[in-house]
Amino acid sequence: MSARLAKILAVSTVWSLCLAIFLASGIGVSKVKAQSATQATPAEPDKLTVDADEIVYDTDKKTIAARGNAKLYYKGKILEADQVVYHSESERVFAEGHVVLTEPDGQVVRANSLELTDQFHDGFIKSMRVDTIDNTHFVAPRAERIAGRQTIFERGTYTACDACKEDPTKPPLWQVKARRIIHNQVEKVIYYEDATLDVAGVPVAYFPYFSAPDNTISRKSGFLNPVYSATSTLGQGVSLPYYYVVSPDKDFTISPTYYSRQGMMLAGEWRQRLETGTYTINGAFISQNDQGAFLSSPNGAGDQRVRGYIETIGTFPINSRWNWGWDLAYVSDKWFYQNYRIDSPSVTQLGTIKRESTSTAYLHGEDKNSLFDARTYYFQTLLTEDNQNIQPLILPVVDYDRRYHLGGAIGGEVALNANFTNLSRLEADFGTLSGSCSSPTTTNCFMRGIGGDYSRYTTEIGWRRSFIDPLGQSWTPFASMRGDAAYTTLFRNGTANAAQDSFLSTGNQGMTRAMGTIGMTYRFPFVAASSFGSHIFEPIVQVISRPDESNIGNLPNEDSQSLVFDDTNLFSVDKYTGYDRVEGGTRANYGAQYSLGLVNGAHANMMIGQSVQMAGLNSYAQRGLALEGTDSGLDKTTSDYVSRLQFVPSANYSFTARGRFDPDGLNSKRFELENRANIGDLSTSLIYANYAAQPNVGITKRREGLGIGAGYRLTPNWSVSGNTLFALSRYLSDPDLPRTYMAAYSASATYHDECTDLSIAYIGREPYATGTTTQDQTIFVRLTLRSLGIIETKKEVGDFVGQQ
Repeated sequence: MSARLAKILAVSTVWSLCLAIFLASGIGVSKVKAQSATQATPAEPDKLTVDADEIVYDTDKKTIAARGNAKLYYKGKILEADQVVYHSESERVFAEGHVVLTEPDGQVVRANSLELTDQFHDGFIKSMRVDTIDNTHFVAPRAERIAGRQTIFERGTYTACDACKEDPTKPPLWQVKARRIIHNQVEKVIYYEDATLDVAGVPVAYFPYFSAPDNTISRKSGFLNPVYSATSTLGQGVSLPYYYVVSPDKDFTISPTYYSRQGMMLAGEWRQRLETGTYTINGAFISQNDQGAFLSSPNGAGDQRVRGYIETIGTFPINSRWNWGWDLAYVSDKWFYQNYRIDSPSVTQLGTIKRESTSTAYLHGEDKNSLFDARTYYFQTLLTEDNQNIQPLILPVVDYDRRYHLGGAIGGEVALNANFTNLSRLEADFGTLSGSCSSPTTTNCFMRGIGGDYSRYTTEIGWRRSFIDPLGQSWTPFASMRGDAAYTTLFRNGTANAAQDSFLSTGNQGMTRAMGTIGMTYRFPFVAASSFGSHIFEPIVQVISRPDESNIGNLPNEDSQSLVFDDTNLFSVDKYTGYDRVEGGTRANYGAQYSLGLVNGAHANMMIGQSVQMAGLNSYAQRGLALEGTDSGLDKTTSDYVSRLQFVPSANYSFTARGRFDPDGLNSKRFELENRANIGDLSTSLIYANYAAQPNVGITKRREGLGIGAGYRLTPNWSVSGNTLFALSRYLSDPDLPRTYMAAYSASATYHDECTDLSIAYIGREPYATGTTTQDQTIFVRLTLRSLGIIETKKEVGDFVGQQ
């Protein structure tokens, strides 16, 4: 045989060898280039390159061998081995010694040896380990590839945990061992047969058969992990969700849950993505077997057999500035969410107590200098003592804000603000001053909301500009003009609505109101530097002049009731929170603050101030429908003092205290303290509040509470935390109550690593207004095994009566 012919045959056989190996991995080959160089040479995308210390052709054995650091490159794949041999007679390919196949997606297959047939679809792999791109791992002493469509791991193991760095032979935290693991690349599903779940090398669960999607797909129809629960009112519960992919843009989950005491509850969620946005519809309903497990009306849903809820959420961007959407929910009764432990985005919670469900639809737009927001609201109360008829339907509330920056001699900023509110309430809402509001009068009640229809439109335009003179004094003049137009229609049916005339004498009519404002804010910061830091002392004086507020008590007050006078709003031009009330008269706000910045990064701030009604009618001293200014600290010519003390010695510690004090004797009217600290692996928090009695608004006892929380990182993986809320003034309402000050408490332990998340939480809370007559205590357990799924359960502990 001539040297030229031998060379041609050698190259042809090497081409066959390379083609066999790479087609077995599911790829095609166009051109092949064999090399005997000892240095790797980059290959063209569609061409194959072979690097080895030597390439040997054995005519007697009819084999071609690439030996010594053999590397084959093709379309992003890299095959490495000590030796690759092609047997022309048996038409088999062998890769031996430190075999590593790296896929284009980053998946790495390691083996001692690799054997393929010349059909390129079948083969055997010994001592195989697969490391996927998402850091999951398959290991098997023997694996087989069949028809290029599936891989079978004999006596295989699977885990998402990394090997222990100190001892790689140590079992991972968890792994699935199976007689056979079958990876179907067509279905993109991994099947496990005769499998056990091992934790730290100890089998803890057996599964004759289960399956899970592989890491190449994010959605796959099938059963999800079951959820277990147990409560005294529902019994033992098990949920088996099923997830179904309808199409690339839509899917749904159906979750039947069987409760041993109440029967079958059917829940589900539909999700769809449209070209312009996304929306979901979810809900649940049940026909209860044992209604007697719950308190009877009006303290519970014991008289209702069929219960449930439905909710839909939609989000639709119009462009980069505008979007619209909704969150609409309806629940059959006040207690359903709480009884069946259902969380909803529409529900507002105070701690663990579900207070109300809010439905809204909106249109929102904003850019650098303007904002528009239009919304509707529907509220369903979830508290036993609340009356659904006093909840308002807001249809709609519209806010618009636009800022203009002026040049020239005038300069400054012009702000245009507008608000339109339209609401309706079936029954007037009264708060109690003393006794009962069954027959409301102005001596024993105040009005929180009208029974009827109310519409108000407000527009305000204002200007302000800041100047700094050569001495460093800051002057900020401002002026504004505001107008309101409102119309009220009162309902007369029922006792509560009939009593409105004694509170809102104007009845059904339209009213207007105007308010002009002019004022100045003055600041003069004094700055000093020392060897240990910088000091800033800044006196602040603000004077505001305007006419008296008109129509006090003649316009409903729906949005200006939550008035809290403290350091944060001392220098607000109008301290009311909404539009239905407006501050009037001439008022001066003054105070001073001191700031210290230390060279080590610590800083402190102190502030004290006061407000004085200089002339005109003091709006806060006038009786409003909701008594919004009464006992606020502003309802006298010279207000209470407000103060703040803040100290932050480092990024790991902060202390803030703020208070309001009577100028006559400095008695505390309102005091709040917040402290947070991180010391190494320990984090702590403390919140304390003490509010004086406000007898003029029906609060006859002081209110005092304390919240304490702490968390500790035990190890890089384990952490624990706990929180307790103390109602320190609870006994004041009834001195005969036992001194059990804890209102709510919780404790939790969490574990986190690259493959596992575990959380165990215990939550306890006092009897609250949903029918519970003893402490509610629940344990929640949630275990997440990355890539396999989530297991969760919740169970009551202790003795329970009523609703849980």
